[in-house]
Amino acid sequence: MPAILEILARRFKGNIPGMRGVPESSVPKAVVPDETNPLPSDVLGEAIAELKANPFSPEALTNYWRVKLQVDGKRVGLEISVPDCNWTEEEIRLPMKDTGGNAVPSMLVYIPGELMGQEGLAKLKQMYLSPSIQNSSVQKGANVQDRSDTNTKGVWVKVEATLDAPNLGTTRRDLKKHSIRQGYVPQRENTYILASEASRVLRGERFDVNTWSWLGSRLICYGFYVSYRLSLDGSFLGSTRSLPPKSPRYIGGRFEEMKKSPPSSTLEAV
Repeated sequence: MPAILEILARRFKGNIPGMRGVPESSVPKAVVPDETNPLPSDVLGEAIAELKANPFSPEALTNYWRVKLQVDGKRVGLEISVPDCNWTEEEIRLPMKDTGGNAVPSMLVYIPGELMGQEGLAKLKQMYLSPSIQNSSVQKGANVQDRSDTNTKGVWVKVEATLDAPNLGTTRRDLKKHSIRQGYVPQRENTYILASEASRVLRGERFDVNTWSWLGSRLICYGFYVSYRLSLDGSFLGSTRSLPPKSPRYIGGRFEEMKKSPPSSTLEAV
């Protein structure tokens, strides 16, 4: 690793998009890889360093996800394009909240249309999971999506960036109320895999090494894959690893926040 990247890694260790107190600097224009401009080996490293130094920058976020998904997508035969981040710096800086109303460090994730839904989930497993985990899901044929992805367009979403599960010690009823109160939606497994991979790249550790997270109707633990699933009536459907702990203090829940639409303009009275 070049000396400058080692310095940046030591200086900004532990800081990821959405965390406060990170110094900012100017960010070069996002790299747009194409067939006539192949990616040099150090482009991803440069994009990572830029994002660590400028975690609230839409340009740095665009650059990171554009290069990361271009590189990783090629491994599974995908050509993934990433549009410019449509969140402003002010919107990115606003943290998400937990069930107690406390600010939670957050980060932006880009979910391309190619990696949405069941087919996208299969591609994500090929990209980031070991073969043994790829083939060990809930019962064969079970639907692992909590909500349908009818929109095939890519989208930028905000997620909690904590290594341990946020909202620890809560019940599913608590999480449902929190979702309604804050306007959040339960985090998709597709989103979780992408966000956890970004955490690995930026901090060297994936989500939920020590905790479990509810993603809608599923619990996730270390290795970011389905480990326990309940049907809507609470009956057990399948498991790939050990059962979750009985103590709720190790179980939390993760969400996604969509970019809020601007308020409709009000017509002046004539």
